[in-house]
Amino acid sequence: MRGSPGITFSLLVALVLAQVAWWIYFQVQDTRRVEVSKRKQIEGLCYEALLEIGDDLPEGASPLAVREALERRLAARYPMLELTDEPGSGGARLGRLRPDMHESLASLLIRPREKALLRILDEARRRRRMFLLEGATLTLLVLLGLLHLSRALGRERRLQAQHERFLAGATHELKTPLASLKLGLQTLSRSGLDPERSRHYLSRMSGEVDRLQIQIENLLHMAAGDRYRERREVGDLRKDVAEILIEVRRRAEEKGIEVRFEDGEDPIPVERDREALRQLVGNLFDNAFKHGPEGSTVHAFLGIEEGKAVLRIRDEGPGVPPGDEERIFEKFYRGEDAVSLSQGGSGLGLYLARQTARAHGGSLELDGSGGPGAAFELRLPLHSAAERSREAR
Repeated sequence: MRGSPGITFSLLVALVLAQVAWWIYFQVQDTRRVEVSKRKQIEGLCYEALLEIGDDLPEGASPLAVREALERRLAARYPMLELTDEPGSGGARLGRLRPDMHESLASLLIRPREKALLRILDEARRRRRMFLLEGATLTLLVLLGLLHLSRALGRERRLQAQHERFLAGATHELKTPLASLKLGLQTLSRSGLDPERSRHYLSRMSGEVDRLQIQIENLLHMAAGDRYRERREVGDLRKDVAEILIEVRRRAEEKGIEVRFEDGEDPIPVERDREALRQLVGNLFDNAFKHGPEGSTVHAFLGIEEGKAVLRIRDEGPGVPPGDEERIFEKFYRGEDAVSLSQGGSGLGLYLARQTARAHGGSLELDGSGGPGAAFELRLPLHSAAERSREAR
């Protein structure tokens, strides 16, 4: 059944092209019929002229005088015809009207002038060229329309597939922490549980709450849209990231992953929405934890390069498959391979992270500078640079 839309679309393309081909064929045939009809019409004029001018031939005049009189009458009444004694097919011979006339006159022939025949032929060619050009143009327009329709249907199918993946991933990401919380609460409600195990369950429950919070914030962020400017304020990005790292390191410890963070001591002033920035950085680290194996290290760097604040985060996971460098930033995209799909997630983290970066006048790109795993580079304008950019606008 999955191939049915493709078969239907192919049949539609074949039907439309067949209709265009039939239209071209019909118009060419009609042009040929018009050409034949005009040829017969001008042939009929030859006999009409013969009857009209041949009935009143001057009596007793020499054959030369008769011929000159006929030529004058023919030129006056039928300029597209000529009187000739050259042999040839077609036309009306004077001898058919009056067999008893002089032999030199009886052999004269009234026939269409060559220019008149060429005019009919040129008009037929012009009509054929016109219809062929119109047919080619119509075919091109139809093919472009079908191509546009095919791409639209392809986008619709991809969006539908992404939506289904999103529902599957979001359901998993929301239900799994709730199930773990329920199990932990049931375990803690038992009497006689030693303190060490209680702390273990509380730690796991806290991690599940964090996981649930990230997914809910992503969903709310996507639904609310990107309206950051109203809530922005100038702050030190280094302090913001340091605060985020407290929560990040705890999540990393629960997953058995080490976070190595490198930064300087100088402040990094940026104009930002603090909560949106916290979600952005949290999504980047959450993506690194999701793909990095247990026992691996996530490397992070924060500094100033080329007049911009730069945050790089690299994991030691399998990396991004070739061809997916931009698709990973699409809404609901969770990868095509089984490994990526098994990692879970709603497919919104990197999409929202890039949208947030762009809303702050910055960028978020996959860093292709080499090394294991996947590395993402966030660039934000410094506060002074942002002020100058606004003043220039």
